[in-house]
Amino acid sequence: MKILFIAPSFPYPLTHGGKIRMFNIIKYLSRNHKVTLACLSEDTIADYGPLSQYCEEIKVVTRKPQWLRERMRFVLRSEPYNAIRYSSGSFRNLLMELLKSRRFDVVQIEFPMMWQYARLVKDIPIVLDMHNIEYDLIRQMKEASSNVLKKLLYGLEEKRLKQIEEDAWKECSLCVAVSDRERDMISAHIRKDGRVITISNGVDLERFAYVPKKTSERRILFIGSMDYIPTIDSTDYLLEEIFPIILSKIEGVKLDIVGRSLWRIRDKLSAGEVSLHENVPDIIPFLKKADVLIDPLRIGAGTRLKILEAMAAGTPVVTTSKGCEGIKVKNGEHLLIADSSLDFADATVKLLTDRELSDSLTGNARQLVEEKYSWEKVVLTLERAIRALG
Repeated sequence: MKILFIAPSFPYPLTHGGKIRMFNIIKYLSRNHKVTLACLSEDTIADYGPLSQYCEEIKVVTRKPQWLRERMRFVLRSEPYNAIRYSSGSFRNLLMELLKSRRFDVVQIEFPMMWQYARLVKDIPIVLDMHNIEYDLIRQMKEASSNVLKKLLYGLEEKRLKQIEEDAWKECSLCVAVSDRERDMISAHIRKDGRVITISNGVDLERFAYVPKKTSERRILFIGSMDYIPTIDSTDYLLEEIFPIILSKIEGVKLDIVGRSLWRIRDKLSAGEVSLHENVPDIIPFLKKADVLIDPLRIGAGTRLKILEAMAAGTPVVTTSKGCEGIKVKNGEHLLIADSSLDFADATVKLLTDRELSDSLTGNARQLVEEKYSWEKVVLTLERAIRALG
């Protein structure tokens, strides 16, 4: 099959979850199909990296953010901000030319904010890969905010996104959710059996090889980018409420924070036990030396790739119920789940001091990802669903 893959960003390097998912879908679909990638990018892409091997053709349109203009458009018109950010006349023209000059058997659109380009597609099945239910995420951000103006703006965005997403669910040939919970939410709305499937996030089992811990450095790892509101919230929760409790219970604990835009939290650091590692090329070295990965997420949608990667790599995990939502894990068998700051700190201390428990969790976790969450198996399920559209 010939597949036109439409994405909001160039899916390499693998700097965040959306790119990781898109990259691996392209990688494994390309084994049996010809993939044309058409995407937007804030920066000029000089090197396509390994995507050159996987794609028959790559087309990138550079779109620089226009913050003032985009915000004014949001205020003055009825479009959601998350759609405005990815609106491009040049990209629209590119897609029109591709659809006119090439023959495609299926079009796959990544993220609902890119559904604005679906109207260009005529008589070709369209797959919508949701990644998240975006308006549900905005709703959580609205409810968590104490700022009246932000609540108002989030409310507008939620309402506008909800309309776009619900229209997209009805119009697409196949809707892909990353969790059964989100699949059920979409299915209940459109009431059409078989139109919505779960294609979970996955993990590269070779890249994230299982390495059991041999020594304990009492080192905690937190991965997150400070340009994303749910991560900012979980970072504040960690630094203000959780980490101080951990420090009071156990000596010599070190916290590594890895991610983007870490300058935003420098003034929040009071303990010398915290180290920031910004824009690292690879998180694997940090997973290898960490005694535990923590993710105290309170706001979120979809599923967390970093949880799956830590599970594959042999790093024990402590997270919240929200953090492991959509992943078929059991508390005390694959990881530890805690939803209060005290419980979260206690669970972290337990994994730092109980090697037998740590080894048991990581062994079970690796077995689970091998059985259910390898990218190869995940994309095979997607491939079968796409073939059925023909």
